[in-house]
Amino acid sequence: MIVTLDEEQMLDRWCRHKHLGPLRMDASVVRSDLFDIRAMMLAEMRGWYGRVLRKAPLHFLGLKDMSKVVNLIDCGEGIYEVALPVGVVRVGEVVIDGWEAPALVVAPDSHEAKAQANPFGRGGSCHPVVVRYPGRLRFYIGENRGAVIIERLTAVVDDGTYQLDDSLLDFREYVCE
Repeated sequence: MIVTLDEEQMLDRWCRHKHLGPLRMDASVVRSDLFDIRAMMLAEMRGWYGRVLRKAPLHFLGLKDMSKVVNLIDCGEGIYEVALPVGVVRVGEVVIDGWEAPALVVAPDSHEAKAQANPFGRGGSCHPVVVRYPGRLRFYIGENRGAVIIERLTAVVDDGTYQLDDSLLDFREYVCE
């Protein structure tokens, strides 16, 4: 089940995982060694969450629908682009009206992305390909198509809240690609 935590709630769980909390209420501790434990735990937690956003399977993350907040720009020759909002870490699913399947989202240096440069090598509506560049997506749709409507564009967004499956709250590391 996907849960949403604010930074304080997540930090509380992170500190408990690191055996630093909850603190006793009947004692106070004053440190003078210049270490800010809270800041150290916050940086470590943000690093872990950043790795989770980049590497965990998408079904463990809270995907947000971006289809209503992006604008499709016609670049000509059947090529369209979308500027991604700030904070988008990964793109989940892209579907354009008329496509038979969700698009394969690839990096610009991949074989599939290079094949899109040739109009005859493009995936088309049965095997669409979307190329993800920094801050934008490029769609290869085809010419003479009429109106192009984004039905669904889901993304993993780092917006200051922590949205993840509750099974990830055991804080395991994600090192797989």
